[in-house]
Amino acid sequence: MLLRIARGRRRVAEIGTGTAWTAAALALADHERRVLTLDPRGRPERDRYLELTGRDAASRIEFVAAGGQDGPPNGGWQPDMLFVDGSHDRELTIRTFRNWQPALGPSAIVAFHDFGNPAYPGVTEAIRELRLEGEVVGDVFVWRS
Repeated sequence: MLLRIARGRRRVAEIGTGTAWTAAALALADHERRVLTLDPRGRPERDRYLELTGRDAASRIEFVAAGGQDGPPNGGWQPDMLFVDGSHDRELTIRTFRNWQPALGPSAIVAFHDFGNPAYPGVTEAIRELRLEGEVVGDVFVWRS
């Protein structure tokens, strides 16, 4: 589902790397796509997943040890897709969106994972507080700039 949402997007920023499985899948799905992925915690599975992707895909993934809520590192990244799957806290989700919004490229999309999930009510609350309009695809809310 996420790969369909990402189709045609060449610069994807992901908030919440986790095991890096999503970052790897995004890089593998499009050989021209670059992925910037942010997470304050490293996980040992990341290296194993990167080995599975092969050298080309792995070379197009940049890891940053940060939460992502403060916007793009060094201010230079202009994504055409932002995937928000870090903190599921309402306030941090709002802060993340607001700090990345000025950096979004033209016609960019923001995909929020775990929308409508009762285990993570902060995501849905944040989208409502931000008054975003968009579409729901499974458990992902998609907003288009």
